[in-house]
Amino acid sequence: MPKIANEIVESLWFRIHSLLVEFENKLTRIQPELIHDVGRSKTDAFPLRAFLAFRRRNDGEEIAITIDLYERYEKIIIEASSCKDDGKIIAMGPSSALLTSDKGLSVEIEIDGWLSQFEQWLIGIQSSVAFECSSLT
Repeated sequence: MPKIANEIVESLWFRIHSLLVEFENKLTRIQPELIHDVGRSKTDAFPLRAFLAFRRRNDGEEIAITIDLYERYEKIIIEASSCKDDGKIIAMGPSSALLTSDKGLSVEIEIDGWLSQFEQWLIGIQSSVAFECSSLT
């Protein structure tokens, strides 16, 4: 199975990170007491797992926005969701499947389209995430 190019991973992370920080800033203006983390991890299966997590206490319940990038059946898959740490899904985000045989510009255009959907999704879930954060213990 071909590996996802590091340039794709890094470019996507850079752009996701700025959208997550913007969302984080909006929500913490409303609820400044929230503890928040933006980060990423990497495994063999997931070259990019990005997240924005909110909680009220270090050992308290958490709500996260997650983004996974992985490869399956020769396609690059990007998925997003908002969920609680108990696994309850608050909102499913946009997903996309890009052919790994697509090169250069076509992959970038597909990623641009997904990022635009992701940005609109973040705008749409802001009030529900804020509501869920208000009930965190």
